[in-house]
Amino acid sequence: MKPGSNGAMPPAPPVPAPPTPTDVDDVAEDALVATDAPPPLELPAVALPPPPPEADPP
Repeated sequence: MKPGSNGAMPPAPPVPAPPTPTDVDDVAEDALVATDAPPPLELPAVALPPPPPEADPP
């Protein structure tokens, strides 16, 4: 056996291409629909109620 050769090692399998951003979005939406999970809090500032008037600085 020559040095540097991988005698009994099979060739490495091809690495699958990473998913595109659109594929990731589709999978995330499908998972949310399939599991009935609550939507992610992407806009917490909009989801929070406004502060009471007395909490506002003068």
